[in-house]
Amino acid sequence: RTAVYAKIVQKVGEREYWENWASSVAEVAAAQTERIQKLLDSSPGIREEFDRFVKGLQDNLNPNVTEHDALEMLSQHLITEPVLDALFEGFSFTKHNPVAKAMQGMLDALHGANLDTELAGLDDFYASVRVKVSGLKDATGKQDFLKLLYQRFFSVAMKKASERLGIVYTPTEIVNFILRSVDDILREEFDSSLGAKGVHILDPFVGTGTFIAQLIHSDLISDADLPRKFREELHANEINLLAYYVAAVNIEEAYHSRMGGNYVPFNGVLLTDTFYHCEAGEERNAEGVFEENNAGVEGQKALPITVVVGNPPYSVGQKSADDDNPAVVYPSLRKRIDETYGDRSTASLTKSLYDSYIGAIRWASDRIGERGVIGFVTNGGFIESNSAD
Repeated sequence: RTAVYAKIVQKVGEREYWENWASSVAEVAAAQTERIQKLLDSSPGIREEFDRFVKGLQDNLNPNVTEHDALEMLSQHLITEPVLDALFEGFSFTKHNPVAKAMQGMLDALHGANLDTELAGLDDFYASVRVKVSGLKDATGKQDFLKLLYQRFFSVAMKKASERLGIVYTPTEIVNFILRSVDDILREEFDSSLGAKGVHILDPFVGTGTFIAQLIHSDLISDADLPRKFREELHANEINLLAYYVAAVNIEEAYHSRMGGNYVPFNGVLLTDTFYHCEAGEERNAEGVFEENNAGVEGQKALPITVVVGNPPYSVGQKSADDDNPAVVYPSLRKRIDETYGDRSTASLTKSLYDSYIGAIRWASDRIGERGVIGFVTNGGFIESNSAD
């Protein structure tokens, strides 16, 4: 009876199954990482190419990206590709997306390392994704499935990164409420709207892309305005490779399902660290590896952003030095918090002001300048706590 019961649970896709898969993925990723490391140690030519790749990642994300992080990202790319193919069949995502192309270029240099050998152990999982996806008929169902899948993977397979970045995912009901609220405020305060020409909308911590995808599916942007909006005025940043991939295909699928016609890649999503790319005096050249993505980052910085929406990361930092998992420090952003919120606080302890979601509020306030709307998911701490008085 126990054996039959266990098999039934696995077959119907109970939560235990996804967590088992996440554990398997962690093992596959570790094996692939070890295999690439051995190849780097034995081949000077590949080592040189890889060093250039790591420098490109550091320029696009932040200088804290390590060689090990880069190895993990290559493994994530390999593991994720079949999932994306299953979710969005017929979309040539990896051929059009600039980051996916850069990742594939590095993997091509590793040709002969047999990196996909370990993926055979995930065949059952990939098959289960295809079965599950075949039953999803609407965009909301796909988004909910993506969030569940990604959350189950992320919390188990990449626990440290999840804790460091404070990854939290947002119910679509909250997303829709925030989007409609922002549109109401634009109309009331600025005689404008989310669909109006010149209103640039940015989700700086896009996660799996729910905010932008739901906006595309909504009636807040007309059919006439949407092509322009999609090409020119919707923007999204993500620091984690897997989330970036999922967000890109999610947003592209949302547009395709509403507008039909040929596949249109979404060039507004960037692999970057939102806080870092606005640090003062930081120069980036992406080492010729992520040039297209880097150009997008510089282009976005020059735009007048009217609306910032999203779910900011939640993380004060590691609980003790023993965690060996410190949060990234952003000197310019910290200085802005010090000279505004910190300077005006009456509390003796202000450590919580350096929580990343407080940093997001400070960053977004500076980003919209004198005119605009911020719509974030937050807790009540910045209203109720003594440190944020």
